[in-house]
Amino acid sequence: MILNTLRASNVLKYARLELNEIPAKAQIAVSGPNESGKTAVVETICFALFGRTFSQAPEVLQKIIRWGETSCRAELGFSANDGRRYRLVRSLDREGVHAAELYRDEEAEPFASGPNTVHDHIVKLCGFDYPQYLDALYLAQMEISAPHSQSDTIKEIAGTTELEAVADELREEIAQEQARIAELEAEAGDFRRQIGALNIHDSTIPGIEAEKARIQKEIDGHRQDIETLEHAVQSVQDTAARLQEMLSRLPELHLETSLGQWRDYASQLAAAGQTIREACAAAQMEHGLCDDPGATEYLTDLKGRVEAFAPVRERVALYRDKLATMLADTRGGINSYPRQLSALRARLTRTRTLHGLMGLAFVVFALVAMAAWAGWWVARPPANSDYAGWAASWLAQHLRWWDAAYLQWLLPGATALTALAAVFLIWPLALRPRMARILGEIERVNGLLHETQERVALLERLDETPYPEVSQALHGLGDEEISTALKAFEEDPGVLFVDAETLGDYRSRLNELLQGSARGVGDLREALATRIGALRQSIHDKEQRLEELDREIAAEQERRQKAEELGAYVEAIRPKLETVQQGIRVREMGLKLVTDTCRTVYARFNTVLSRYTGDVMPKLTEGRYRQMQIDDRLRLRVFSAEKNDFADLDEFSSGTQRQMMLALRLAMAKALVEATEQERQFIILDEPFAFFDRERIRNTLKALPSVDKHITQIWIISQEFESYEPFTLHVACTREADELILGQTKERVKTVP
Repeated sequence: MILNTLRASNVLKYARLELNEIPAKAQIAVSGPNESGKTAVVETICFALFGRTFSQAPEVLQKIIRWGETSCRAELGFSANDGRRYRLVRSLDREGVHAAELYRDEEAEPFASGPNTVHDHIVKLCGFDYPQYLDALYLAQMEISAPHSQSDTIKEIAGTTELEAVADELREEIAQEQARIAELEAEAGDFRRQIGALNIHDSTIPGIEAEKARIQKEIDGHRQDIETLEHAVQSVQDTAARLQEMLSRLPELHLETSLGQWRDYASQLAAAGQTIREACAAAQMEHGLCDDPGATEYLTDLKGRVEAFAPVRERVALYRDKLATMLADTRGGINSYPRQLSALRARLTRTRTLHGLMGLAFVVFALVAMAAWAGWWVARPPANSDYAGWAASWLAQHLRWWDAAYLQWLLPGATALTALAAVFLIWPLALRPRMARILGEIERVNGLLHETQERVALLERLDETPYPEVSQALHGLGDEEISTALKAFEEDPGVLFVDAETLGDYRSRLNELLQGSARGVGDLREALATRIGALRQSIHDKEQRLEELDREIAAEQERRQKAEELGAYVEAIRPKLETVQQGIRVREMGLKLVTDTCRTVYARFNTVLSRYTGDVMPKLTEGRYRQMQIDDRLRLRVFSAEKNDFADLDEFSSGTQRQMMLALRLAMAKALVEATEQERQFIILDEPFAFFDRERIRNTLKALPSVDKHITQIWIISQEFESYEPFTLHVACTREADELILGQTKERVKTVP
């Protein structure tokens, strides 16, 4: 919105005020001494726009009528955002009669009449109302402060006006619903007092139930203990039988006993001792039988002597592995006995095959040689010519390829065949000694194989073989390491298994221990029986206590039944109360959503406003202050390079504070213009430089035109200016004149100063 003309009569100081042809893009200076009518010019603009002024309350608005006059009139011409020009005429008399008319362009008839109708059209055309005008576009005389963070202007710019209205309605509805809750709770409270008189405690029955559960748990535990003790009694009885059996087997422990039998006997002793200790633990008693140091020492010594054979076992295992290698039928490089036998049998098979082939060859060649000799004898001439002729005829008849010329070769052939037959006769005879040697080698290797298998079998039966046989067999192996380990074993820990005197002492000591254990088992059984009896008595006592607790629960339930009858009345109120509370929760949730939305919108608006202020501030301070923060109450904090931190306004000089607050107000104007989508807008600064030095004034005047491209018409009011060069229009006011006319009108023409 841009002001084009301002004409008024009898408003405040001026009997006549005319500002014609006001430039749309300009800085307009309004200067003059105190009481010269500077503020009256902008108060007239405010009255023309909104029918009220900054200095006078609405109920005493008649005070703007010039002294001695009965009425006043103001006419304002302006250009709106729609690109058209409008003319607003407003009048007021001493009786409070207020008239307003709004004209479009040069139309003779108004399209809106009446203060309220005109006000609505003005707000729609210019995009702001009176409070927004004061907060953003009109900086009142000597007053540069931050607008209120929840002002209508902020709400309008941020777009929260309707949300705030909804929030107010929700708060009122919540208050009404809370009053309804108070009524319902008072009614329910009366019933609760009657219930309280019954002295019902919610923890009574749960406490009794908890005690019952505890007692029942103890009973179950006792029964489990009884079961464990009865099992212990049975185990002790079995152990007693086992001890008697071990006593009866004691004579079996002699020098011919194997190490495996000694180990089994030691294991049985350990199992008996473990059973007795478990029974003692179950009976929770102390007894010499439960932890007999002598028996423990004896068992430990016996187990140690049996286990001392382990080094011998390790050596035997290595030796057995070596023997197993010789017994393995592998295809590797190991020359084991099975491999040797396989190789020898293969050689024997090949030799026998060759012997058979030679014999067969001898028979074949002998028969052929005999036939050749017979043929030669029959066919030789002339000794036997009759036979020779017959033989030649027979050969020619039966052999198609026969030729009489072949007869001469019969004698050499017969001789050669006879020689070959002799060779094949002698060769098999030469193979027979070789076969005999192979058979002897096979028998030798086979003997070694059986001997090695017997040794392995013996080594695998060490635990089952009487120890003297084990000792003799191991010494007979011829292995030095086994013999050394065996000797070390038999000289100390293993003396028990080779010395009859040592064995006798061990058997005597074991006999004493077994008889003592057998005598102590009876005491242990008696102790277990006593413990079982005590647990059964405890179970009986606790079961009686459970019956008492059941009677207490029945009495408490009867009293609670009476309380439930009164509680039914309270429950009847509960749905109503919950409905109201649900309504409150819904409204509170809605209120929270609305207030959170408003808070978010305000935060975004403050961010935008901070950015706008950050754009304006450097222009007003020659770049000295650029970064600033604006909180949710529009309080300004500016970054100080000297402190290297953000500082509050009271930490800066008075002039700097005014610059900063002016920047904030200009940013508000910029935000309002953008929110209302105004293409061009005027702004009025009434005495903004009261605390500025000349340098700050020059910098501010230089920076104002570049604050925002939409704020093109800037009115600045001051007593005087150092120079009027920055201004396009200068309105000079004097104390003596009651008329102020600028620009050309139909009545007169006055030169602009």
